Amino acid sequence: MNKLLYDIRTAELLTLVSELDRQYKAAASKGLIAIVADAVLLPLFRELESKYAELLLASSRTPARATVSASTRRETLLRSLKHLLSGYALFPDKAKQDGATRLLEIVKQAGTEGLFQPGLSPTLAILPDIGTLLTAIKEAEALSLTEKHSAKDSLAVKVKNATDLKRPLVAVINEKLVPYLNAVGKNSSYEHFAAAVAMIINHANATVLQRKKARQEAMPS
Repeated sequence: MNKLLYDIRTAELLTLVSELDRQYKAAASKGLIAIVADAVLLPLFRELESKYAELLLASSRTPARATVSASTRRETLLRSLKHLLSGYALFPDKAKQDGATRLLEIVKQAGTEGLFQPGLSPTLAILPDIGTLLTAIKEAEALSLTEKHSAKDSLAVKVKNATDLKRPLVAVINEKLVPYLNAVGKNSSYEHFAAAVAMIINHANATVLQRKKARQEAMPS
């Protein structure tokens, strides 16, 4: 039985351990009590389950959630700004109509940043609520930027944690499970289970090797 390649991705490793656990628990339904009650496999699979849960938790955190919220708020405010300006552009008051048309053109050409020019103050003054919306958009942009930096820091910690937890999990498979099954795999009580584990590991290794080959082929010669 081959050992598992350490280059396996976190998601692939989680799938692999889940499948190993499924095979182990299925042994009970097949009447293979020797496997389920094995004094080595029982604590080994408990350790796998524990490390699996830790890795799953580390890899499933979503630190960017707050950034999405701030970004969504900005987009909502921007839509409100455009709708309000479009309404003023149809207003019977010519000053409001001309002012709104001018501001819509600026937003189209330069985005909301263009509306913060000092010379536009008189135009903003005759269009109720536009100034308030612009202030809210500016605040949302600043909050979004702050949260993006925070999310990057959190994501870096998340990736580090997942990497730190992945290696010990692979080590349990390579240093405990594989050697033990290589030793007992020829026993009739273990041979089908050992063959299933070998197939799962070989499939995962093939995926890793295919990815490595594709990367090498994509590199400029």
